Amino acid sequence: MSSSKPNDFAEPTNHNRSNIESSSVSSLSETVAPGAPALPGLGDTLHPARPSKLTAIATWLIIITLGVAFGLCVGIAYGVSNHYQYLVHGLHALDPSFLANDWFTCQTRAHHITFTPLIVGMARLGPLPIVFALANITAAIVVVACLFALARRWYDRPLAVTALAVFLLVIVPRPYMGLTNLINMIFQPATVGAVGLFAGLTLITVGRHRAAGLILGIAALFHINYMVWAVAIVGLLILIQGRQLKIRWALWLIAPLGLAVVFHLPFALGSRTAEQQAAAASAQWILHDLYMPYHSRPLTWEGERVLRFISVVAIAILACLLAPPRNVSKHARHIAAIVSAIVIGGITFNAVLANDLIALLFPWRMAPFLVTIALLLTAGAVVRMFYHHTTHARIVALLLIGITFGLHLAGVSAYGLHSWSTVVIVGLCYRWLTAKDVATLPSSVLVLIALAAVGFSGIGKLQLALCIGAIGATALAVLSQIKFKQSSAWTYPRFARAALPAGALAFILLFTFRAGMQRKDHLGPQPNSADRALFEWCRTTPTGTRFVIPPDLNAFRVQTGRAIVIDWKCMPILPADTLRWYERLVDVVGIEFTSMEQCFASYRTLDANRAEALSENYQPDFIVVKARHHTGDLSRLPMAWSNDDWRVYRNVPTVVAQGNSDAN
Repeated sequence: MSSSKPNDFAEPTNHNRSNIESSSVSSLSETVAPGAPALPGLGDTLHPARPSKLTAIATWLIIITLGVAFGLCVGIAYGVSNHYQYLVHGLHALDPSFLANDWFTCQTRAHHITFTPLIVGMARLGPLPIVFALANITAAIVVVACLFALARRWYDRPLAVTALAVFLLVIVPRPYMGLTNLINMIFQPATVGAVGLFAGLTLITVGRHRAAGLILGIAALFHINYMVWAVAIVGLLILIQGRQLKIRWALWLIAPLGLAVVFHLPFALGSRTAEQQAAAASAQWILHDLYMPYHSRPLTWEGERVLRFISVVAIAILACLLAPPRNVSKHARHIAAIVSAIVIGGITFNAVLANDLIALLFPWRMAPFLVTIALLLTAGAVVRMFYHHTTHARIVALLLIGITFGLHLAGVSAYGLHSWSTVVIVGLCYRWLTAKDVATLPSSVLVLIALAAVGFSGIGKLQLALCIGAIGATALAVLSQIKFKQSSAWTYPRFARAALPAGALAFILLFTFRAGMQRKDHLGPQPNSADRALFEWCRTTPTGTRFVIPPDLNAFRVQTGRAIVIDWKCMPILPADTLRWYERLVDVVGIEFTSMEQCFASYRTLDANRAEALSENYQPDFIVVKARHHTGDLSRLPMAWSNDDWRVYRNVPTVVAQGNSDAN
C-alpha cells in the first residue's frame, strides 16, 4: 500500500509495487475469512503503511522482548574465550599495574585498537561483566529488529515471521562455518563488526542509505575483516546498479567506509615495513597452518558443520520456491547474490589453492548472514502457507516434512524437534480449522489426539503447558465450526481465530527465555574449584610477579592479573610479533613444534634444566604445571603451592622488583 509519507523503513519507489500490492489485497480478500485478530503482525490483512501508535508500541515491545530472549540464548558471558585476548589491553589501560610485566600486554599491538577505548568507556558505565552482558543483548535486539524490518517488507505478517525465525535461530544448531557466527556468547570486536554490517546491509535493502553508511562505518572501525567485506559489497552494489543508485546515496555509503579505511591505514602501512616483511612468510604459516587451520583451511572443517550449512540453505531455497517473499528490492537481491558469491567463491578457491590472502580475509565470515536470512525465509514461507488457504495442503505438508528432515540433518536436538513438531501441528490445526471448508468432527478429533500425543510425549513442563493450551485453543476453533440443530451456526468470539497464533507467539517467547535462562555460563562460566584455588593463590603474589604456565591455561592472565612468559591463546597480530610469539613458545616447550597438540605435550616434559634456561632469558618467578600429567623432573625447585591438580614451583632467583619491564 502506498502512502504520501514513507514509513521508517521506506525504500526507493518501486513502480511495480502498487500493482503487486493491489493484486495481493484482492486475492486475500477472496480467500481470507472474516474476523481478523487484532494482534499486531498476526492479522489476516496486509500490514498498514501507518499503524496506530498503540499497535506500533506493542509490536516493538514484542520485538525487544524477542531480542532479549534471543540474547540470553546466545550468551552473556564475560572473561572467557576470546576475552582472554581482547580484554587484556583494555584492562591494562584502566589499571597500568594490571599485567605490567607481561610481554603480550605491554609490548605488542592490540588486535582491535578501537576495542581498548571502548572497554575504558564501558567501565565508566558500571561493572564490566554487567555492561558487556547488556551490550551482547543489545546486539541480539538489533539482529531481531533487522529481521523484523526485512519481514515487514517481504511478508504480510512480519511479527509472526520474525518470531518464528528467532525460534528457528534458537533450536537449529549454528553451522559455524570456519567457526564464525553473527553473535557469540561474548561481546567482542567481531560482534560490532558482524552485527553492524548486518544492520547496515538491512538498512540498504529498505532504502535508508544515510543510516546504513554511518553504521557500516562504525562496524568497519571495530573490525578490519568486516571493513574489507563492507567495502567490497558496497562497491559491487554501486557498480551493478550504476545510475539506478543515486549519487547522494552512494556518497552516504562510501564516505564513512572511506574514513574507516583511512583510520586503519597506519596499521596496514606498519605491517609492510622491512622488519615485518622479513617475518611475513613464517608468520603466515604460524597463523594459518599452525594457530588456526580451523578458521583458515576449509579442508580442516568438520563435515557435520558443512552438512548443517547446506541443509539450512537448501530448506530456505525450497521454502522460496513454494512461497517466495514479495516486494524484494533490487538492493536485497544484489546483496544476497554478492554475499553468496563471496562465501561460495572464497571457500571453493581457498579449498583448492589454500591461498593465505583469502584465508586472512575470512570470506566465510559472511556465511552466518546467509544462515540467518535462510531461516527468515523459511519462517516466512511457513507463516504464509498457514494463513493463505489458497496454498494446497499437500504443498504445506511437503514443506513441513522437508523442514523437519532438514532440521534433523542439521543436528537439531530431540527437544528442538519436539518443539518444532508442536509448532507445526498447531499451525496445521489453525490452517485446517479456519479454512473455508467446514472441518468435520472426526478430523477435528484426530487433530486433538495428535496434539495430546505430542504434548504427553514432549519434554518438560513448558512443552506440556503449551500442548494443553493448544488443545484448548483448537477445541475453541472446532466449536466455531460445529452447526447445532437448533440454530444455523454457533456465534464464536472474535478472538477465537487469534487464539492459536497468539499462543504460538507466547510459546516462542517462553521457550526462548527458558532456553536462555538454562545456560550455565551467565557472566562466566567460572573456573572449576581446582583452577579457582590456583588463581586465588596466584593473586596473593606481588603484582609484578611473572609465571611460566602450561600453554593451554588460557584464563590465567584475566583471572589472576599476573604476567606470564607466553601462552597459546594470545598471539599478536603483526608478523614480527607473531614470529616472536612462536619463538617464546619454543623456548618454553623445548622443541620446534608443528601442531598445537605437540606444543602442549612437550610442555609436560619441562624439567629443572630448562627452567634454569628460562630463568636466564625471561626471569619468571614461578612455574606452574599440571600435577597429574607432568612428567618432567622439577624436584630441584622448591614447591611454593599445590593441590590435587596443580603444582607451583618457585624459580630462582625468586625476587623480581615490581614494575620491571620485560627484558624480552
